[in-house]
Amino acid sequence: MISIRNLNICYGQTEVVPDLNVDIARGEFFTLLGPSGCGKTTVLRAIAGFVPVTSGQILLDGADVTRQPAEQRNVGIVFQNYALFAHMSVRENVSFGLKVAKKKGAEIKTSVDRMLEATDILEHADKKPEALSGGQQQRVAIARSLVMGPQVLLFDEPLSNLDARVRDDMRKEIKRLQRELGFTAVFVTHDQEEALSMSDRLLVFNKGVADQIGTSRDLYSKPATPFVCEFIGASNKLEIKTKAALGIDAATLAYIRPEEIALAKDGEHAATITDIDFLGPISAIEVRFQDELLHFSAVGSDALHGLALGQEVRLNIDRKKILCFEKGVLVQ
Repeated sequence: MISIRNLNICYGQTEVVPDLNVDIARGEFFTLLGPSGCGKTTVLRAIAGFVPVTSGQILLDGADVTRQPAEQRNVGIVFQNYALFAHMSVRENVSFGLKVAKKKGAEIKTSVDRMLEATDILEHADKKPEALSGGQQQRVAIARSLVMGPQVLLFDEPLSNLDARVRDDMRKEIKRLQRELGFTAVFVTHDQEEALSMSDRLLVFNKGVADQIGTSRDLYSKPATPFVCEFIGASNKLEIKTKAALGIDAATLAYIRPEEIALAKDGEHAATITDIDFLGPISAIEVRFQDELLHFSAVGSDALHGLALGQEVRLNIDRKKILCFEKGVLVQ
């Protein structure tokens, strides 16, 4: 569906994206993930036709669109700030592109009604954007893009302006629409949880370079590089004394996920509790082990019963689940 071949993008003399190659399948939900300034939004906008390509190719359904104007690519985009027309109603916003395309009135009404219903905002059709919540405005922005029937729908950090609960609802809503309508989605975010929960596959950017492409499970359980390991999910980077206690070579770069550490009365290792955060269904616990602070979680509302700051506890650490890197490559 989307093929990116040897893509290079430069701003002046600065190379922002060097030699990117990736294929995105038809109907796939594909996420570009990485910290601010890593190049993910630049790639998204290059696919849309908003950013010129220095060299390389962008193919849509086998057609080379690298030099094609944005309006000829049949690609929709949903922006972070919604970009709705404040003086227009919801219906007018959604129908705007169809009117510009000179579609007939009856066709416009049918298409718009169907999309307003699909995005669950039909009851708000006559309202102006200012009368809507952030989540409702985002639904309008999605409907406005989808009503044009794009081959691909691009999302530029669309949930970052929403509060936590609405953001979670919109994640599910976007995935529902993508599955039901079958469009190909390319989603940009710096939020790991967002990316892991929504994506069929992800590409993790590190300073413009694709460090790893794979499923959420692959990236979490088998990170290809230390950067991916540190960026995807929580992890404890192990220092020299801890590595020695766990039988790991001092030169090896090693990490342990919090869920691979557990409290146990007969645990193999002694540690001291230095911090406890009660978070409802889970509790975050920090301990000092071999002069190093380790973080892990305890599940259940009664998990903290009998625990206190300064208390000595016993730990089990799953040695087989430690992620070890030699010369930047995962070896275990």
